[in-house]
Amino acid sequence: MCSSRFDEISLHNLSSADIFMIQVMYNATKRYDNNYHLYSLAVCTCVTSVTLCWLLSLACL
Repeated sequence: MCSSRFDEISLHNLSSADIFMIQVMYNATKRYDNNYHLYSLAVCTCVTSVTLCWLLSLACL
């Protein structure tokens, strides 16, 4: 079983990754207004991170 501390660390790392991706996405949008591929890539990466975190939490049960 995973401790609550492990879950908190995972959520903290995930939120940090999301903040980084949002910053990258924002900077890319400022430079290339019509480049939607970077936006899609950022969203996909965030969704994948959330899914992996969810699967890890299921494995800990």
